[in-house]
Amino acid sequence: MRNVDGLKVALLGLGSMNVAILKGLIKAGIQPENVIGTTMSALSATLTSRELGIRVLANEQQSGANRLAVDGVDLAIVGVLPPYVAGICTEISQDLPCHALVVSVAAGVSIGALESALRPGQPVVRTMPNTPLAVGSGSVGLTAGPHVDDDDVDLLRNLFSPGGRVHVIAESQMDEFNAMAGSAPGYLYYLAEHMTEAGIGLGFDQKTAARLTADTLLGAAKILANEVADNPSAAGDLRREMVLPGGTTRAAFLTFDERGMGEAIPAGMQSSAEQSAAISREIAEAD
Repeated sequence: MRNVDGLKVALLGLGSMNVAILKGLIKAGIQPENVIGTTMSALSATLTSRELGIRVLANEQQSGANRLAVDGVDLAIVGVLPPYVAGICTEISQDLPCHALVVSVAAGVSIGALESALRPGQPVVRTMPNTPLAVGSGSVGLTAGPHVDDDDVDLLRNLFSPGGRVHVIAESQMDEFNAMAGSAPGYLYYLAEHMTEAGIGLGFDQKTAARLTADTLLGAAKILANEVADNPSAAGDLRREMVLPGGTTRAAFLTFDERGMGEAIPAGMQSSAEQSAAISREIAEAD
């Protein structure tokens, strides 16, 4: 396996996902002085460099910033919006060392699209991280291209593991992984938003309602995380333990079922997976 010590990393794009990844990389042992990032504006570069302690190049003031960033690196993480990934890869293709791993964190960009934009034989990895990576509770779906060996996969496991769990999956499962994990933090925020609004309707002030919601969801999630390690059916079991005849939780669930929540959740997740697949098709057609 490649040694983390001295590993040189380029982060192309410094949006929330790449920043979350960077925090995990530093926990994994990557030295900030061995990391270089790129962003669009000079102001963003200055602020991000000051906040994260890494060197940052701005595309608006440094011609070929992305190309300069990947010179001599061992790992290039492309964290831009999906429509721009192939263009970035084409831009840097001739400046990347042949051994450098190229990792995409964008939804919908296939291994084939990445390889087509790079030199033949360049090792590429497609990932789907989620934002809880920033607090050490994330999930990362990972699919390795044909030129990536087991040592490379082990390296990425080690680099991502401080941020959460790494799941090596088939590329055909990426759209479903996005629905299950990539988009899923938004589902929880949606639930929290409505719980907070309901709390206000029950007479609490907004601050108290929001705090009660966040603390309760966090505590329940911790219990679930502990239980699910040994019991994949823990969510259902924990729910059933709380449903007592004539009880308050049962009353809520009866209303949830009447309003179709049990059908709405899987339907929404299916829509998320379908949209991920549609993005993949749009990118493929654009190329």
